Amino acid sequence: MSNTTSSLSTRLSISPTLQDALDSVLNRAIAIHRTDMGYIHLFEPKTSSLVIATQRGFRSDFVNFFGTIRIDDDYSTCARAMRAGESAIVEDIEVDSLYKPHRAIAALAGYRAVQSTPLTSRRGTLVGVLSTHFRQPRQFLPWEMNLFDMLARHAANLIELFQTDNVR
Repeated sequence: MSNTTSSLSTRLSISPTLQDALDSVLNRAIAIHRTDMGYIHLFEPKTSSLVIATQRGFRSDFVNFFGTIRIDDDYSTCARAMRAGESAIVEDIEVDSLYKPHRAIAALAGYRAVQSTPLTSRRGTLVGVLSTHFRQPRQFLPWEMNLFDMLARHAANLIELFQTDNVR
């Protein structure tokens, strides 16, 4: 395990609240991908929706627009990642035909590329999606996506732990 992953694991394990843990995860995700925009959606099974739990770099109009996303939304990278159980990547929103309905809000928010990674716990439970956004079109290197996948697994396990503790 790398020092980056080890230090994050330690920080997450001592987070007093789920919100603190999510904020730490998002900050690390933004650092890994060298960007300044991202968010974490948590899955709400009762409504089959994803709801923003924390975000960085977006104005309220963007948060209102993407605050709740139904998982059957074909245009959202978050919903696509959740349904597929694997990362959904749009290297350039201007050429991705599925992203066309969201291009205007993306332009206002100032991004051209997005990746969304599902948060799947060790039990196989999908608990949310971690997304990062980029001001320019972007390709992703295998090592950074591998590191990002490790972060997503840690985050999912922690979310599941907090949610299980709240049910008891």
